[in-house]
Amino acid sequence: MTMKLYYSPGACSMSDHIALEWIDPPYTARKMTKEGLQSPDYLMLNTAGAVPVLEIDGWPWQHRLSR
Repeated sequence: MTMKLYYSPGACSMSDHIALEWIDPPYTARKMTKEGLQSPDYLMLNTAGAVPVLEIDGWPWQHRLSR
């Protein structure tokens, strides 16, 4: 299984980053900039252009707001 976390420092994605560090699975972290969040490649993973996104075996998983 391959995992990649897209995150931004200071955003809510840091909690996901911390959790992954605690449980220590093999994963790659990718720090995103404001410009990177609006790139066409990233918008294919998350149309909202927000973090976090955890990509597991090519499938993007995102946080959603409850209403």
